[in-house]
Amino acid sequence: MSNVTLSETRSSTLSGGPSDCAVARSFDFQLQIGNRPGCCPGIDASDIDCNQGSRITWVGASEQNTRGPIPSTIGELTELVHLWAFGNRMPGELPKGIGNAKNLTHLILYENQLSNSLPDTLVNLKKLEVLRLDNNKFTGPVPLLPNPRYVSMDSGHLLTWIG
Repeated sequence: MSNVTLSETRSSTLSGGPSDCAVARSFDFQLQIGNRPGCCPGIDASDIDCNQGSRITWVGASEQNTRGPIPSTIGELTELVHLWAFGNRMPGELPKGIGNAKNLTHLILYENQLSNSLPDTLVNLKKLEVLRLDNNKFTGPVPLLPNPRYVSMDSGHLLTWIG
């Protein structure tokens, strides 16, 4: 009986907020379900991490043959610091909502099939230090980033810097 109580307490106090967990589940990647309990029930701790306030701060979906796009709701993860989703087959665009993830410091999306223009909302990411978008299919202007320390965007496609 104490195990049930402990489990219920852990689930209600350590689980990521319902909105954060829904966003995490909308990634079409192969989660390591059930191996190590994480802050969102049913999602392995090696795939996401949360802060003391139960908000997702880290998403790691690298080299998992992810075939779905980055969720349009990614901006709802307002406490997200690291998004690592390199070496997949993710198609589509980088959603404009990414600009709402204002605590993002590392955006690592190289070696995917992301395309079209980069969203102008990237300028909202004042804490962004590392941006890796190389080996995708982006074209068009690159927004002026406020605080980059490392940027890698070589894609073999036409990108132009603005700002």
